[in-house]
Amino acid sequence: MHFDDLPGADAQGNPTEDSAGLARADPPARPPCTVEEVKAWLICAERGAANAIKWRSTMPGTHKVWTWPDRFIKDYDTRQYLKAWIWCEAHGESFARLCRERERWSQRTGSRKVAQALETIAAMLNFEAAAREGGAIGSGDRVEPLSRPATP
Repeated sequence: MHFDDLPGADAQGNPTEDSAGLARADPPARPPCTVEEVKAWLICAERGAANAIKWRSTMPGTHKVWTWPDRFIKDYDTRQYLKAWIWCEAHGESFARLCRERERWSQRTGSRKVAQALETIAAMLNFEAAAREGGAIGSGDRVEPLSRPATP
């Protein structure tokens, strides 16, 4: 995924939306947050760190996204795979090649751990948002506020 190809641009041609159509300054705040949104925001935050001057000096909301791996992923190895994957996606590098170059890193294990980490982050963001609204209900693989009917 490359953010240069995303829809939406400001007057200078800088991207203003991620692949899920979210404004770049606003991380997802209410459920349901999907794995694809989590991917897009993590990559956007990394690209924003690398290209902050290109877009603007600060990107409100990005500081929250940077905390997600450390807040929600407790396993050190999983966090390292996730952070490496984010970096590769944001900078157009091959995650498989990076895994081959690192001692004792398996691309297959890394991909599995990254997928699990992204699902965990999405679930935790949904839980946090639901809890802010007074409580949460689990329905299948989703967590939603008590005030709204759970989606099947």
